Amino acid sequence: KEWTKSQDEWFISTSPAYKLAKSWNVGGTISLRSQFANGATRGSSQIFAPAYLIASVGFTYVCPKEKFPIKINIAPLSLNATFVTSEAVRAYYFAEKGFTDTGGNAVTYDQYIADKSILDRDQRNTPYAFGLTLENGSGRYEGGSSVQIDFDRTFGKKGIFRYRTTLYSFYGWINEAAQQTESRKTGIEYEHIAPTVRWENTVDIKATKYFSTQLYFQLYYNKAQSRKIQTQTVLGVGLSYTFKNK
Repeated sequence: KEWTKSQDEWFISTSPAYKLAKSWNVGGTISLRSQFANGATRGSSQIFAPAYLIASVGFTYVCPKEKFPIKINIAPLSLNATFVTSEAVRAYYFAEKGFTDTGGNAVTYDQYIADKSILDRDQRNTPYAFGLTLENGSGRYEGGSSVQIDFDRTFGKKGIFRYRTTLYSFYGWINEAAQQTESRKTGIEYEHIAPTVRWENTVDIKATKYFSTQLYFQLYYNKAQSRKIQTQTVLGVGLSYTFKNK
């Protein structure tokens, strides 16, 4: 019997900044998100398939009030990139999509790689794997602007309750403008880009000295991947101990 994962994600981020004023910074942010293990269904995902890269430059406001620890980042220039580096994963979603040639015959991934003209332009530009199209190859890039709001506060003298939330939104207006220009030249209609939204909420409750409970909720919308709003809820109960230096 094979083991399958229920959740697997890693995330790294760095935000170098220069202080402009008491509550304002200017700088950039680079973050990368992916997973380690293969997907529950063979071939559905691997490390860096998919992977999400965000790079942005902008301004950050940090509220000076201790009881309202909110941070707002406004990035006029931002890059969102999605990678599916594994050819096996791309082949899996190619088969799931069910591409056909002009005669209505099913086309395999190997057939497409051997002769890319076997599919028409519309099919080559149809999202099939985490928002990627066949024309994108192994990576999809969007340029635009983003806003991120972070809030992290601990309540109670002993820190028994902690609430963290991150609201991130990105709009690829640079790609939208490029598509608009191309549409005017060719007369071919295009599908408008919608904002990407990720809202993460985490509640930590330290019931006793050694036991803690965590509730996590995420709302995610990315039109390139799915027209539906995606949600995720995770409840965890475990042991917790803090080591102190005396």
